[in-house]
Amino acid sequence: MELNKPLDCICDFTYDFVWQSNFDYNQEVVDGVTYKDLVEHLKNKGIVYIKGDVGHRFCSSMGADLKYFGGNGGKLKCWNSNC
Repeated sequence: MELNKPLDCICDFTYDFVWQSNFDYNQEVVDGVTYKDLVEHLKNKGIVYIKGDVGHRFCSSMGADLKYFGGNGGKLKCWNSNC
């Protein structure tokens, strides 16, 4: 995907933290693709190619099983045999 301007929180695994009160994770990043879509795509072994400025908090907490969301605070289960 190609970004026309800097966008914060791209591929941020904490995309629905309540402290981001003005952040809508269902907002489109590019046509038809939301912030949430990108994270879910990565969680399902997908690849994301980005051309442009990803701003702040790029891939924040990527791969973490976040306690805030009911996880154990460690790494997410391995997605492939290379782990």
